[in-house]
Amino acid sequence: SGGVSQGKFDFIPDVLRSLGIQQQFHQVSQRPGKPLWFGTSPRHTVFALPGNPVSTFMCFHRYVKPWLMNSFQWPKVILACDYDNKLPLTYFLQVKIAHENGQNIAYPVPGGGSGDFANLKEVDGFLELLPNTHFRSGQPLPFIGFRQ
Repeated sequence: SGGVSQGKFDFIPDVLRSLGIQQQFHQVSQRPGKPLWFGTSPRHTVFALPGNPVSTFMCFHRYVKPWLMNSFQWPKVILACDYDNKLPLTYFLQVKIAHENGQNIAYPVPGGGSGDFANLKEVDGFLELLPNTHFRSGQPLPFIGFRQ
């Protein structure tokens, strides 16, 4: 992971193109994980992940893992409280899951941003929140889990 943003030492996209990998997209409208790069060739599929630990972790579970499993049907969980995503991009909210009355309830866990790798030990996964949207308590939302 790393080397896919727009910094002085971010060479990965150029190197992949020089190897015959055709860029399909570079950057996604989300936080964390915006610099994600994806490319293909007749024999290869390449996910170049961002370098910040939480961005890498989130992008793996959101994009790479589903591709590997050939399934994008994420389970739904119930949001425990109202939540506003005021960002103009998709936000992946870190949550802890509690099993209550036969349902999986998602509780938001405050984090320190995409570089806060240690915070991942406190959470069970992410909720995918659409841009500029208010989410209500009790609303079912797609859950990207990483604990089995």
